[in-house]
Amino acid sequence: MSRSEKFQLNQANNLSFGYTKKHYWLRYTLENPHKKSRSLIVQVDYPLIDTIDFYQPGSDGSFKQLRSGDSQPLENRYLRHHSFTFHLDIPPNSQKTYYMRVGSTSTVTIPLRLWDDTKFVNHMNISSKAQ
Repeated sequence: MSRSEKFQLNQANNLSFGYTKKHYWLRYTLENPHKKSRSLIVQVDYPLIDTIDFYQPGSDGSFKQLRSGDSQPLENRYLRHHSFTFHLDIPPNSQKTYYMRVGSTSTVTIPLRLWDDTKFVNHMNISSKAQ
């Protein structure tokens, strides 16, 4: 069985695995059919995840690993936000496949959301004013 056959299509809005010490791999492909680059934010909106290893594809076929999670210092995050965020640039007329490895000693819940980067910043500003 190839590695790609081990991934299962998710039909739920949120991934939830309960209390476990296992690590879970996620794979998703994003397409940009437009003539301009897209700047996006992937948000994992569950602040109790210990470790998130995000693998971003490079133009040479390699992957850059970014680490986040509540076990990492806040200043190491892409944005200083209670949830975990990763910035994506998708060139025009292209698609890219990303991987994420998630693990925690508490419940493993992975609510993912994809944002346009400017909409996410506006959302952050509105959220911080409401608090």
